[in-house]
Amino acid sequence: LTEDDWHICKIKEVALFPDRIHVACSNPYDDDTADIYYFAAPGDSQHALTTNRLLTLLNTAYALGTDISLYLDPDDTANPPGCQEYDCRLLKGAVLSTDLLP
Repeated sequence: LTEDDWHICKIKEVALFPDRIHVACSNPYDDDTADIYYFAAPGDSQHALTTNRLLTLLNTAYALGTDISLYLDPDDTANPPGCQEYDCRLLKGAVLSTDLLP
């Protein structure tokens, strides 16, 4: 894992859609071409277990008002449906801890 694959997010919103879940951060991830505020995970049945686990962590962090470390794919070609290349990246994992990563 490289440092570029992590973002400490101050959660602004958590959302559920038919094709994905996403989290919006009030602080952007800078990928050198754009400020990225949204991070999404696929909502299809193939990814349901991971997506449900992510949703649990995201909702917990949101309810507690705490930051969360997001593990992301910086490549915009990996984005799930509904995740735009100019403002969103694939969310691969998350860590909710008193010791934020990176």
